[in-house]
Amino acid sequence: MKPIPFPSKGQICDRCGKNIFAFTTPNGADWTTCPICGYNCLCCHGSYHISNESNESNERDEFNKLDLEYHYCFECNILYTEGRIHAENGCTDSIYWGKLIESYTYKDITYEGMPQFESISECAKLLSQMQLNWQCTGFGDCSNAYYKQ
Repeated sequence: MKPIPFPSKGQICDRCGKNIFAFTTPNGADWTTCPICGYNCLCCHGSYHISNESNESNERDEFNKLDLEYHYCFECNILYTEGRIHAENGCTDSIYWGKLIESYTYKDITYEGMPQFESISECAKLLSQMQLNWQCTGFGDCSNAYYKQ
């Protein structure tokens, strides 16, 4: 694990074009998208991604418990979650502001930026030893949302 700077650019809202670090839940919320790279994270329902790295089911189970709060991007090797709603588009088509880690504490040392992990297995092992400081990437409603706030 290493700290990486908080990014200045992320995924844009496909309704208004603003750089909001868009977090979406496509395909009936079967997965989420990373607010930085847009990768379709299948951590919620796709534990087969983890099995390519590790045969230990307890690591998969430990991370799957985290899915109630966090998501893991297999491309960026970071954690993320959803922030405030940006565009209310109905059912599972809404777009959220991303929520990223701006700093964290590990072994009594505070690091600025986000933790970038070697793998999801490393993340699952270290997360219980970390204190995370989350930052919503912004606020404000989309001018082109299907349903105005």
